[in-house]
Amino acid sequence: MLNNPRPFAILLLLAVRKLDATASMGQSHEQFLQLVSSISKIQHANIARLVGYCAEHSQRLLCLRF
Repeated sequence: MLNNPRPFAILLLLAVRKLDATASMGQSHEQFLQLVSSISKIQHANIARLVGYCAEHSQRLLCLRF
């Protein structure tokens, strides 16, 4: 246990990308999750890192590290 714990914060700049609903109409939720899983594994200096996603109702969002 820490003797003098101090609160800390980690700041991240994120870009949120809203996916076009009409372009992904034929895509099932499972296919979207597979795509998110694949994208999250990509590590390259020129590609923004995926840190999260949201899929509610008919909207799909990707949260990318900026």
